[in-house]
Amino acid sequence: MGLSAYLLKRYWAATKKADDDRIALQKPTAGVSIISDIPYIDDANNAHLLDIYYPENTASLLPVIMDVHGGGWSYGDKYLNKYYCMYLASKGFTVVNINYRLAPETQIDGQIRDIFAAIAWTKNNIGEYNGNIDAFAIAGDSAGGHLTMLAAAVNSSAALASKYGVALPGVSIKAIGLTSSALNVDIVHKLSWLPLGRYILQILLGKKYKQSPFKDDMSIKNLVDFAALPPVYMMSGKEDFVHSHSASFSEAAKNANFDFVYHDWDIGKNGYKLSHVFNILHPEYPESIETNDEFLEFFLKHL
Repeated sequence: MGLSAYLLKRYWAATKKADDDRIALQKPTAGVSIISDIPYIDDANNAHLLDIYYPENTASLLPVIMDVHGGGWSYGDKYLNKYYCMYLASKGFTVVNINYRLAPETQIDGQIRDIFAAIAWTKNNIGEYNGNIDAFAIAGDSAGGHLTMLAAAVNSSAALASKYGVALPGVSIKAIGLTSSALNVDIVHKLSWLPLGRYILQILLGKKYKQSPFKDDMSIKNLVDFAALPPVYMMSGKEDFVHSHSASFSEAAKNANFDFVYHDWDIGKNGYKLSHVFNILHPEYPESIETNDEFLEFFLKHL
């Protein structure tokens, strides 16, 4: 194992411990039915499992939200966002919380194909779980936000779909929710002179990353067609280390007269820092509740 791989492994191990400690202290939202570990690809790979949440005693079809967890493209699973997804479901939604293959098991195109496989499964099966595929939104945080936006771009472009090897499932994305999203990864290319930067590019694009067909199709600013993009709700904050990504998207969206909402947080009402993906890590914060309710209201507006 090279030094860069070792350092990332240590970093994600420390992150996992912090996540496990945090989750152990949290309580699930009451009144939510949970169906866990459903395979959306039948290949016995845990990365191809999803969970579904919806309010107990639901008798009608509900709008659907698919959630794509973050983790730097190489860490995490659906468990990280479980309590966040349960909160969304408690408000009258069927929520699909997915795993996907992580780098270096697969590269960026494989992750996009996994997301579309999950969307296709959802289209074909969500009616059995009180979901209405005609009212479908997708949400993502951090690197999951990047994958969410990339999937939305692919969903609106036959050329991109062909490039990524995706068979479009014919699902209309009505709205997008972005949390602390790493939208523009040009910075990784700029840091390719560093061993760690090169390693990240290699696990996302392959060892010959400079020749990768996806090299210029990773940053959302290079792909966004505002005329084809669904409405976007996005959240970030001054304490978010990728705050500039949301801020720059906001400026571009304003200039395009695009339908979006940007909630840019400063400091918490109780004086604590509202750091990266706080509304998912701590869905009990009043600022998290406000943020998450805003996204749900935004989505319902665009049904």
